Amino acid sequence: EADTKVYAEFTDEGYVFDLDAAVIYYFEASADAIYAGYQKLVTLTLGANIDEDTIGAIATAAYKLKEDSNNTVSAYYLYQDEKGLYFDTDTSFDNRTIRDNTIFRGDEFSFELTFNLETAVSSFVMTYYNEDDEEIASNNNLPEQYADYQNIELGEDVSYVEIMTYDNYDNLLETIRVDRENYTIVLCFDDGGQILDTKYIRFDFD
Repeated sequence: EADTKVYAEFTDEGYVFDLDAAVIYYFEASADAIYAGYQKLVTLTLGANIDEDTIGAIATAAYKLKEDSNNTVSAYYLYQDEKGLYFDTDTSFDNRTIRDNTIFRGDEFSFELTFNLETAVSSFVMTYYNEDDEEIASNNNLPEQYADYQNIELGEDVSYVEIMTYDNYDNLLETIRVDRENYTIVLCFDDGGQILDTKYIRFDFD
């Protein structure tokens, strides 16, 4: 009989499935060890009080439609045994064709995961300004040049940064301003799957 369990790989950063998958996990491995984490999510709030009885999660993920795909996502609960964290391919509890704002909800683990249709960021331009709105410097960047949760240290003369994101055809997607009050961005980029991967970048103002 074929084994239908698919296990995540455990690294220093947590559990990762080698799949095109959006993942939320929160579990007690032992009396003194609790694991919580995610994969390919744009936003995540754990302990979101979806109901009064369990720890819940509210999350969003970015999805890219493909003409040659059925554009469907199957949902599974995750379990933990002596081998690690896994799901069983025979026990999908939901399957949906993805449209904008498609929401999956779970009862066994209380969660709400919304898939939004997005265009992947292929490149972005960062332009630095001083308090007089004068341009200090500008540079072109690729998402793969940055690590997830990377800090960018800024000089004391930088008042704000304007970030312009572009798709694979150099079309402008969005213009984002970061400053001392709004100092993080999330980039959704194409890693080969239809669920876009994400990188958080934090700007450290002096």
